[in-house]
Amino acid sequence: MRNVACVVAVLGVLVGSGSAFAAAPLTQKTASYSIALTLGPKEAMVTPAEVKAKHLTTGEVMVGGSMAMDMSSGMGGAVRHLEVHITSLATGKPVLSRIPKITVADQTAKSPADPITVVKMQGVGAPASDIHFGNNVDLHVGHSYAVSVAIGSEKTVFQFTAK
Repeated sequence: MRNVACVVAVLGVLVGSGSAFAAAPLTQKTASYSIALTLGPKEAMVTPAEVKAKHLTTGEVMVGGSMAMDMSSGMGGAVRHLEVHITSLATGKPVLSRIPKITVADQTAKSPADPITVVKMQGVGAPASDIHFGNNVDLHVGHSYAVSVAIGSEKTVFQFTAK
């Protein structure tokens, strides 16, 4: 696997009110891809049928995969939306057909990397170019994390501290 140097960044997340703001994406490059990681507030994950039936204007439309149960531990944990946008360096276009493997490791708790259930999705009302991969994940405020994204044999790691 080709490992790319880690980017260390702090992603700001407001605590207490349940609201959060998405920091600018963290971006890494592998030999073939540009990979952008963004964390934001928990997102409603909906099906295309729900969007149509309920006339929804917000949330994430699942276009592949399935949502994992997001259970906050209640011990400083907060559910956040983790999404990864993948762009081909050769074409400059979003990669839609390669599903990445994503793991999250809580480095503060010295936990092993846990794979997340990866969902292919796009924002409600967003164009097809918004297709991205990820899910809602439980993060503990003040903990340092390593998020690994692998596409075939190419891999990169993002590091941040949840606030």
